[in-house]
Amino acid sequence: MIQTELKLYDELDRLTMMLIHTDEFNHYIQSKNALKLDESYQTLYEDFIEMKEHVNEVMRFGHYHPDYKTVMKEARQMRKTLTQHPAYVEYKESEIEFYNLLDMTMVELTRSVTDAIEVETNNPFYEGRLSGHSCNTDGQCGCS
Repeated sequence: MIQTELKLYDELDRLTMMLIHTDEFNHYIQSKNALKLDESYQTLYEDFIEMKEHVNEVMRFGHYHPDYKTVMKEARQMRKTLTQHPAYVEYKESEIEFYNLLDMTMVELTRSVTDAIEVETNNPFYEGRLSGHSCNTDGQCGCS
């Protein structure tokens, strides 16, 4: 039993090392570091954090605050600007790419054990999902 567990841990270490050495992981780490080092993004991010604090103050009074509409509109615009920054877009794309690799790995790993296990993935449209049912009866119980 202990020998089997040790073998399993060795295989997990090997799988982890394989994932760490993929192009997807390297691209993810590079884009994450580039995002941290991008001064224009960091300035926008700091401004966004300040705006968030201001929004929290305004939200205490809700619609009754005199600047509610203005502050909320500015916050939405700032968030849009932040999420459309090229460094952020690159980071999010690489993150999704890496998560898709992890999802595929989890699905293949579970399929090697049994087809009865449903794997939850980060992507609801992932084609490798085993089934759309929440139990392992493949929908015979009437679940969805």
